[in-house]
Amino acid sequence: MNFAAMNPWAVLVTVLVTMAVGFVWYSPSVLGNAWMQHRGLKKEDMNSSAGPMVGTMVLAVVSVLVCALLVQLAGADDLLSGLGLGLLLAVLVSARIGTNYFFEGGRLVLFGITAGYHAVTLVLAGAILALWR
Repeated sequence: MNFAAMNPWAVLVTVLVTMAVGFVWYSPSVLGNAWMQHRGLKKEDMNSSAGPMVGTMVLAVVSVLVCALLVQLAGADDLLSGLGLGLLLAVLVSARIGTNYFFEGGRLVLFGITAGYHAVTLVLAGAILALWR
């Protein structure tokens, strides 16, 4: 594992892609309204402070750095291997999220929205980081 061998531009772009997918995914016209409805939230319940966005960005950086390290360890250097690694990570993360939903009495729709977002971003991250080393 070598942080110095990481392409900082690939990491930055991957973080930005992750954030952009989140903005679209959770927008009211895509899945945001369904997410709020199944969480029992209204628009006015949503936190408009910068805190959640800053926290989300920090965690996006952490997850992209981990993904970049795994791309290095796996030797993923083409589209197919990057997509495959991202898909494996997506299955892993979705399984872990699913465990919480079982114990929290979560709804399947909410699980699908949440796990789907992470699956899409991890597959994209694997592809970007493998191709742009």
